[in-house]
Amino acid sequence: MRDLSRKTSSPVVWDVHEYYFQSIAFNNSLRWRPLSGCAAKAFNFLELDSCRRRFAGVVVISETMAQRYRTCGTPIAVVGNYPDLSQFPQPTVSRSERPLLVSIGAQYGPKGAYQIADAYQLIRKTIDCDLAFWGTFHPPELKGELKQRICSQESNQHAVDIEGPIPWTRLMADLLPRAWLGFVLFDTTNPNYRLGLPNRLFEMWAAGVPTVVTDQTEVARLVRQHDAGIVVPDNDPKTLAANVIPLLNDYPRLISLGVNAQRAVRRIYNWTPAFENLLSLYRTLAISPCNREPQHSHNEMNHHAQQNHAGYSDTALR
Repeated sequence: MRDLSRKTSSPVVWDVHEYYFQSIAFNNSLRWRPLSGCAAKAFNFLELDSCRRRFAGVVVISETMAQRYRTCGTPIAVVGNYPDLSQFPQPTVSRSERPLLVSIGAQYGPKGAYQIADAYQLIRKTIDCDLAFWGTFHPPELKGELKQRICSQESNQHAVDIEGPIPWTRLMADLLPRAWLGFVLFDTTNPNYRLGLPNRLFEMWAAGVPTVVTDQTEVARLVRQHDAGIVVPDNDPKTLAANVIPLLNDYPRLISLGVNAQRAVRRIYNWTPAFENLLSLYRTLAISPCNREPQHSHNEMNHHAQQNHAGYSDTALR
């Protein structure tokens, strides 16, 4: 990117989806911790230096991430993975009579799925409720493992739905509107997971489904800010159950959280304001003296931006 910014007369925009320097260190990219740590520090310096001296703009996925680059004095656009509400189908169902807990999108055993399954076993001792995993399973054998883990008790046979992959339209129209409460859990040992804003959070909020989220994450900040769910200190099954049971017993509170979540998506966390942020950055670059590229139409830019930042045809798989 530094070489490109030197060789081209057009503005260069740095599109950031994670803290890359942290990924280098955490993932031990060079296979020797001391060397990976040095590489991370070097990348951190080069990235910020390029933002100050060479890049014309920076695109980030969250306001928290934007704070890292504001000191560089470079124009910034916050463009999250927010849903395009115009693409959402009309719901064909309403909230189920029995409490329904859901986990949608990509399912990983040790990173949330096992903890949700075990928490459900504890919740069922107090509240007669259902559980659904709707998405993709990594590895594929996880689907069978979850069924065996939860359905070993005969009483749970008809209370659990483990299904996927599921077409996004069916998920949003026929399944998700039935849910009472959704889970968005993270392994907080990975610094970039803490920054994540997954599609599934906003899909559940758009359906009026409040969420249970892990503390010390970007999603926890949003849940607190909008009073759109509950934040748990860790993903331990006992912790999850202890926080979920009181909420399921307080239906008016549950409904209030869902209304707040849906309002937040309709007002803030959708593609329309996100695209306006991106368009504003492009307008700033378009009037720059060094920009000699032809101007693009609003519709062309919208299509290109959605291809890069939204991609909802396979949202249910994420």
